[in-house]
Amino acid sequence: MITTITTSFFEYFSERHAVATRSDIPFFDRMVLLTASLDALANHWHLTADRTTTPTDLSGAERMRRFLNRHGQHAAFAKVSAPLLRDVGNQQFVSSFPFDRYEVDRFNPVSDWHDDPDFDDLSRAGINQIVRWSYGGIIYKDLRNAWVHQFFDTNDQVRTPESDILQRKEPYYRFVTNRGKFLLIFPLPFLANALQSAIRSFHQECTDRDVLPFRT
Repeated sequence: MITTITTSFFEYFSERHAVATRSDIPFFDRMVLLTASLDALANHWHLTADRTTTPTDLSGAERMRRFLNRHGQHAAFAKVSAPLLRDVGNQQFVSSFPFDRYEVDRFNPVSDWHDDPDFDDLSRAGINQIVRWSYGGIIYKDLRNAWVHQFFDTNDQVRTPESDILQRKEPYYRFVTNRGKFLLIFPLPFLANALQSAIRSFHQECTDRDVLPFRT
């Protein structure tokens, strides 16, 4: 019985993923569907997680961060955006991180998520605001909240292009010279891949633990 119900649950999300990756679906609808599905899965995961390893009281951003770090199947989800954390005036972090690695040439930035610090390293160092500017936190605050509640981008430093022009299939930065700031780019295909990976990985966890993926 558990196996049948679990399979149906994840088939539902797989169908949502299939719609969100169709090129004939408007971009706005795809963004709402992708970010809402990720948030719903993160919430179901949190409600059914092992309480010995996952606290009950988590913010939405921290829930998304932990979920994607566990099930998003990409190392970027263990990172914190250094330029965005710096730009909110975190002096403790600014004075301790080597930002010279984000130097750019005339045409393209050389920096991407690889250059960002690990969440665990900043946590051990006592740096604040790291959940907010973790990759999961950004997806929750600047993508999920913006698209579900307001139906448009709200942070002009976070962009989600519909196509992955550079074919990186992962987050990267662009430097805006006249603003002196980096934009963090989440190509839509990256979010779609994250959702697909999360569906498969969370499904596997439920199977391994022999539990339903939602609270009854």
